[in-house]
Amino acid sequence: MLREFNILATCDRINEGGACSELWMLLRAVGDERPVVDRMGIWGIIGARTVIDPVVAVAGIEEQLRVGGKRASAIFRVMPIQRAMSSMYSQ
Repeated sequence: MLREFNILATCDRINEGGACSELWMLLRAVGDERPVVDRMGIWGIIGARTVIDPVVAVAGIEEQLRVGGKRASAIFRVMPIQRAMSSMYSQ
């Protein structure tokens, strides 16, 4: 499931729905027409898939929150995923 997403975000464990909505709106504000945001199945962590480079998207979200006058109320931290690696010891 993690390989589908290129952004991870953290939030309160009981507010994943609100955090998904907030991240979706922020990704729309930085230029993604149709971001996909969903719960990861782990409390307090949500994932997003965007067509924008994830590093650029996270920088855009930071800019929206810092300069744009918007406020994040449900999201704590947003991190880009640049590469997914196998965690199997034999590999």
